[in-house]
Amino acid sequence: MAAYEPGRHVLFRFRRPTPLEGTHDLEVLPGRRPGTALPGRRPGTAVLRHTLVGRPLGLTGLLGWPLVIRWLHDAVIEELLDRAGDAVGDPPARRTRWSPWVRLGRLLLGARRDHPRPVGAR
Repeated sequence: MAAYEPGRHVLFRFRRPTPLEGTHDLEVLPGRRPGTALPGRRPGTAVLRHTLVGRPLGLTGLLGWPLVIRWLHDAVIEELLDRAGDAVGDPPARRTRWSPWVRLGRLLLGARRDHPRPVGAR
């Protein structure tokens, strides 16, 4: 972790030996309603901004990102958004489900199968 401000910001930096080099950034910003003419913040709302900036390294990165890593990354982000909604009392209408591609990628990488429970779940 390169930077951390509880409840507001976390920045991860990727370097060798991973097949990607760059940063992964999650930041909570004051909210506003997208697509409206109303400028500025909406009280009681927030935007969770996710930014991934990077470049693949070597053949593993060039092939790994589009074939496996991207799909696993997107599944993790979707689960993170589900959990963020749970944490603020606005759970998703439909929980994220892993695609067959994500299941295969996790199996090939030997990832654990368990899911963390939603915040406040028993």
